Amino acid sequence: MGDKNVQEFPDSLTEEQRAAVLTCKKGILPFILLGIMAFSVGLVGPAVTVSAAKVCLTEDINGKGKKGDIIDVSDGYAYNFLIPKGKAVLATKEMLLEKKSKDDAESYHKEQEIEKKNVLAKFLNGKSITLYCKSGENGKLFGSITTKELANAIESTYNIYIDKRNLNVPEIKNFGSYEIKVNLGMDVSAYMTVNVCQE
Repeated sequence: MGDKNVQEFPDSLTEEQRAAVLTCKKGILPFILLGIMAFSVGLVGPAVTVSAAKVCLTEDINGKGKKGDIIDVSDGYAYNFLIPKGKAVLATKEMLLEKKSKDDAESYHKEQEIEKKNVLAKFLNGKSITLYCKSGENGKLFGSITTKELANAIESTYNIYIDKRNLNVPEIKNFGSYEIKVNLGMDVSAYMTVNVCQE
């Protein structure tokens, strides 16, 4: 015979569902039933408050978060699974303050980075670069213009490095003027003109 204190569960139950079952078996179920009865006779409204705990994960939990994350989980999941298994600890006031400080710093740096990109976009917008190329026998462009050539032209003209992968360029096989899009990241972009002229 197995140990009567060992709770067996169907394999289909998740760890969080198992924790909820254990919580009910520890005496919370009667209060849930009482709440359902009160709702059925109109003594309470439809709002239901579920007790939650803030925990700091000590390892990556699939679908919940990564190590060091502070998350909200049900009391049952926290006290019957995460904490006993060593997968999390209760978040202390110091942890919450540290997280807020870290989040504020990341937000500040992100805003600063976006501002730098906006300044760069404002500078590049409307600017032009010129490439001189050889023509073929039919008077058209010999070959085609590549994003690498355009990135090099931007750097040599304005002393600004742009990764060629961040350029959206139409197919350029003829002489003339074309608009290109420069993706600077963080949803910031600029539009420039490339003039392709015959040597």
